[in-house]
Order: sequence, then C-alpha cells, then structure tokens
Amino acid sequence: LLTVQREAFEKELAAVQSGKNPEGKLARFNPYLDENGLLRVGGRLQNSDMDAKRKHPILLQSRHPVVMLLIKRVQERSLHAGTEQTLTDLR
Repeated sequence: LLTVQREAFEKELAAVQSGKNPEGKLARFNPYLDENGLLRVGGRLQNSDMDAKRKHPILLQSRHPVVMLLIKRVQERSLHAGTEQTLTDLR
C-alpha cells in the first residue's frame, strides 16, 4: 500500500511529510501519516468511539492497478454480492 500511495499521491505525500497541507485531490480529506507511513483520512471522527482503522481509513487511488485487483479479489470472495457489500468487506 505504501508503494501505491507513493505512485498515486507523490506530491500530496511530500506535503504531508513536510508538515504542510496538501493541495489538490487529497486536501479535503485532511490527510495525516500513521505509524506505518500510510496516508489516512483525518478529521472530526478522531473523537468518536469507533476504532482507529474505521475512523481514519487508508487513502487509495481507485484507478490504481493494485487497488483494482484488490477490489476484484474482495468482490469475488463475497460472491459478487454488490457494491455496498464489497465496500463493507474492503473496510
């Protein structure tokens, strides 16, 4: 996932690493780096009772080939149950 983010969000990742707010497609997600160096969604949910992975999902580019393969695999494992079920299983 680190490689996917480096390829898809190079400029945004550099901005967050340098302590700046990224411009462009990720700015509205208030991204931050987690303990593994992955970009995650920031924001108001940090005060919620949800677990950290649900509050702050990893940011991925939907059209990246690796992400498309991941989505396809999850969809096949859920027996093509539909979009909502696939998204739930991905999370």
